[in-house]
Amino acid sequence: MVDNRTILQAEIMREKNRTAFITCDEDDAVLKEMLQKINAFGYSFQYLAELVNYKIDDKAARVIERFINRFLREGPRGYLVGKLDINKRENTALIIELYHHFQNSAEYISGAGMPAPSHIYTRYDNAFRKVKQQSYLLGIAELLRTPRDICYLPLTVDYLSRRNVITPENLFKWYNNADTITSADIGLPDDNATYYPPVSYFRRQIKFEVIRSLQYYPSSTSLALLNECTNCGDFDLAASAKKSLKAMQKIDRGE
Repeated sequence: MVDNRTILQAEIMREKNRTAFITCDEDDAVLKEMLQKINAFGYSFQYLAELVNYKIDDKAARVIERFINRFLREGPRGYLVGKLDINKRENTALIIELYHHFQNSAEYISGAGMPAPSHIYTRYDNAFRKVKQQSYLLGIAELLRTPRDICYLPLTVDYLSRRNVITPENLFKWYNNADTITSADIGLPDDNATYYPPVSYFRRQIKFEVIRSLQYYPSSTSLALLNECTNCGDFDLAASAKKSLKAMQKIDRGE
């Protein structure tokens, strides 16, 4: 069994080799300055991987708040999102702003043959699902503007559905449109190159997200779709639909 220290050492090595995320000399300088400020509070961080993997106090977190927008690349920003207190109003607004920036960056969609930028979008997904202030949930829902965002933020979709922010009408629309998603819909050129995730992933993943989210919306329409899915030829989708039906029954009984 691999222990946490071994994992951290591997992450540090990837950071040193510049394979953990895309960086640049300017970001290296910002990181160095930020770590110096944080270390003044009694820490001894040398790498971003260390900062991300250890608990820090409020004073250190406030340093990150001041520095996070100074990074030019999306990788360092994404790694640091998890160190911010998401339920401070200014931080919630900041993280929404940072995701907007990611959506409009070159790192939002990986080049042909390159791995998906999951090291970035999974961190936003984990942050958004912890937001408690109702006033910001609509702003987060507005980030789900394309099939790519819906699939990048599955935990967020589930959370917003549970909070009744995403409407059933939107869920049904996503499901009905899933099989017709094109390369253009997810920002890819139609050049026969291989991209990750591929179009087929988005088509299937959106169905999973809708099936999971419908458990929070018991209705005859939801039941009809879920029952239909239990008899589809996709074993995993059918299993997910059965699970949602079971959860819906519990919610309906107030359990």
